[in-house]
Amino acid sequence: MSDSLRDIANQINQMSKDYEFGTLQDIRKDLKGLKKKANSNIFVDDSKTMTDTWAFHYGGRTELQFNIGFEDEGFRYGLAFSLEPSQTLPDINLLKPKIKKLNALYEEKPELFSDYKMWYWQNGERSEIFDFRKISSDLIQIGTFIFFGKLVEEGKHDYGVILNTFDKMLPIYTSVETEIPETNVQNTKTCVLKPIMWNTNNYKGPSGFISAGGFSKDYGYGHEEWNNDNKWIWRNYKVFHTESKPKLLEYSSDGNLCIVMIASFDKNQYAVGIATNVYHNEDEERKLIATELNTFDNYNQVWQQDSVRIAFDNDKENFLKHWQKNYTWVQWKCPIENYYWFEKPILLNPHDFSDKEKLISMHGSYQRVLPQQILQTLSKYLSDKAEIIDWLTSGEFDTDWLADTAKVSSNAKLRKKYSGSGANAPTTKSFSYWVKGQRNIEPLHAKLQALFVKHLSKKGISYEENKDFIDVQYKHGTKLYYCEIKPTQNMDSKYAIRIAVGQLLEYQYFNQKNANLEIVISSKPKDSEIDFVKSLNMRLTYLDELTNEFITE
Repeated sequence: MSDSLRDIANQINQMSKDYEFGTLQDIRKDLKGLKKKANSNIFVDDSKTMTDTWAFHYGGRTELQFNIGFEDEGFRYGLAFSLEPSQTLPDINLLKPKIKKLNALYEEKPELFSDYKMWYWQNGERSEIFDFRKISSDLIQIGTFIFFGKLVEEGKHDYGVILNTFDKMLPIYTSVETEIPETNVQNTKTCVLKPIMWNTNNYKGPSGFISAGGFSKDYGYGHEEWNNDNKWIWRNYKVFHTESKPKLLEYSSDGNLCIVMIASFDKNQYAVGIATNVYHNEDEERKLIATELNTFDNYNQVWQQDSVRIAFDNDKENFLKHWQKNYTWVQWKCPIENYYWFEKPILLNPHDFSDKEKLISMHGSYQRVLPQQILQTLSKYLSDKAEIIDWLTSGEFDTDWLADTAKVSSNAKLRKKYSGSGANAPTTKSFSYWVKGQRNIEPLHAKLQALFVKHLSKKGISYEENKDFIDVQYKHGTKLYYCEIKPTQNMDSKYAIRIAVGQLLEYQYFNQKNANLEIVISSKPKDSEIDFVKSLNMRLTYLDELTNEFITE
């Protein structure tokens, strides 16, 4: 007679003490910041976590759960998501970020999943059994059960194999369940002085300067050494690097950051560059930037530096392993016109910014400053940089860090003194497309378009971007397509589609009247929106938020 599920669960609990999997509740305690373990056992005979036919680890209701159970073909063991609402999981959408992390892990490390099969239950029916693949948005429905792992004939299970498999699955579990704190978004602006390493090649490439500390001292180079490279342009943005801090990301989430890059040399400190309206690059964007700018090939320049060879003991193989993990590091972007690299380093007086004898110098740190301090020191070098001046003299700046705000100059006063537009606030560029035919490309738009053309490239389709004000044009067979890119993170898809329809009809009318029209958005549309677009004889393509793959309706 075959063992019951409770017998199997108890045996796994007993034998797990000799395996890493036996520490699961300790791992959960650390990951979740719990005061104590949820239970001393992994599987608990509790009506909420165990029945006669299935069980999942205690505490796993809202997690990627270790799951065992019976199928028609035999006994399963592996990991699962259960999209069944409960008191602890009132909304199944709470699992979406974890599913997205699982998909991203599979894309990054597919070898972790190569031994596992996958299937799901939906609407009371089970799917076929298939090799592991990304979980798509179509499966995110109430009651769906998604499983991947192994399946053996009932009564033929081997506890050692089960526990070894669970040990191998622990990195998947911990990767998905490790919580990344959400970055707050600051609605006010801030300006900082940000130290970077000194460079004797005008920041057009590595110069081999030996730094006093930080990453550049440890490895003999810094990613900021290309900050004045004119080829570091990505989709109408200047991309550049400094080290960062979580607080800065709160401002850069919405472009509310100004960075004045400073460098130390011979006991003096110099301003070398300035950027306003700065956004940070997320991991996915950094990979896109590295691919399009081919930054990997910069290893040749880096390895030529004596400072790098010394740091790696002349071991090029070890250096290349390091470079493979680090070549994508480009932390920031800002509109091209909001970036300026000074022709020569500008000597700074620390007393222009604080009462201290020295400015901040550690590469991992920053020093808050006021726009008026930047303008007082650097305005004569920025006289023809209207966008930078306008950014520094408009909007609300954070002054919470100041002990005394009495001497903070108003925007109107600063504009009157430093801006060509006088005391009047600068006009926004949101109107520029309609009046002057200019494109104001936002970061979300740039990212979505970059992902879409990468998708076309993978399919072997050639394309043109930003020609005749059309985001993307491509030919598939004999058909020409005009594509309008509309990110929908901050806009309802209905309104994005409504705007795109008018733009595409205009492009078609004034260019090729036989062109096919395609709307590309960044979230799954409603069925009614799909039907609407089809009724206009247009295509609707969206980026699946979980798989990060494009689907055309």
